[in-house]
Amino acid sequence: MGSPYACLGFDVEGRGDLDATLAGLLEHAVLENGQGEARHLRWTDPSGASVAFHLDGDRVTCRTPFFEPAGGLCRWQVATSRPSDQEGCAHCGGADCEVRAYGEMVTAAAIQWLHYRPYREWLAQERAYELEVVAFADDLAVFRNEDVYREMLPWYCDGLPLSPEGFIPLGMFGKATHEFAATALFAGAVTSAEMPCNSRGGRFRRVRVATLPGVIDVLAPAEPMSDVPPPGAIALVRAWLVGRPVPVPPGPAIAGS
Repeated sequence: MGSPYACLGFDVEGRGDLDATLAGLLEHAVLENGQGEARHLRWTDPSGASVAFHLDGDRVTCRTPFFEPAGGLCRWQVATSRPSDQEGCAHCGGADCEVRAYGEMVTAAAIQWLHYRPYREWLAQERAYELEVVAFADDLAVFRNEDVYREMLPWYCDGLPLSPEGFIPLGMFGKATHEFAATALFAGAVTSAEMPCNSRGGRFRRVRVATLPGVIDVLAPAEPMSDVPPPGAIALVRAWLVGRPVPVPPGPAIAGS
């Protein structure tokens, strides 16, 4: 999967450049929650571009990109019954979600949480709640209308008959190994689109797509000569899903609060 940070307008050439860029953001990050040696800070700018930094002691052990626009993110109705760890990182877990509409399950999706470690115990109980979800696109294709989408789909999905609002979870938390891949392939009508610019001067695409679980904010790099798609076009997206429950559940208190 491509770098999700490019989906926030950070055009970096290599790992060293990315680390240097994110280190600069950390200097302006705000402490959101923490307990003992574990602390969770987040940087957000007026464009909505956001990065969470997960610290153990004074060392950043993990980072999670996010998006928090002024008008808020779209929300899905979900139900979960247990937390799901990602092997090798205590901060990168999430949950296998039963996605609902009008009280009925419509699909399932694995979604990584913006802050996972503070709320792992909260996730251990069966719950239904709203989840803000953002999709960091590894691939985004846009078709003028539904007829063009159906005509071109075999070239993009190897013949997979994905409906114009279809949703397929490509990865789920592994039950035995806890291996996590919060990715999905989905299609849907574009409801709005724009080209925000982050505070470092980097542009990115934000496309709202109405797919089976509900409307979702899709972020993608602002590629050369790319335009924002018009409302009514059909988007086909392969993306990593990151979410945050609303309201945010009680978690470890910030040290000193």
